[in-house]
Amino acid sequence: MDNFIDIDMKQTGLLIKRKIKNAGYTVRQIQDVLCLAGPQAIYRWFRGETIPTVDHLYVLGRILGEHMEDLIVPRCPKMFIILNDGGVPSDRYELQNRHVLKYAELLCV
Repeated sequence: MDNFIDIDMKQTGLLIKRKIKNAGYTVRQIQDVLCLAGPQAIYRWFRGETIPTVDHLYVLGRILGEHMEDLIVPRCPKMFIILNDGGVPSDRYELQNRHVLKYAELLCV
């Protein structure tokens, strides 16, 4: 079984809510900028029930002055390894793992 970093939806929602509030935007303003029919989607993000789509993350990042990936909180992995079909770490994935693990370690400090 592969273990991948996944998104902490609750913490991501709280982060987005805090950043929107700190930037001085209202839910209604964010709704208008993102062309959402109603505020429900934003409140679902805040509660960690869903996360914004990539295009909404991009726009949020632009209006908040953040990189979109900085609006996402990962769960910190206990072990992070990708195995090939034989159950042995593959050279190709090992290099990729080192880069992703290093990034995860920086985020999970």
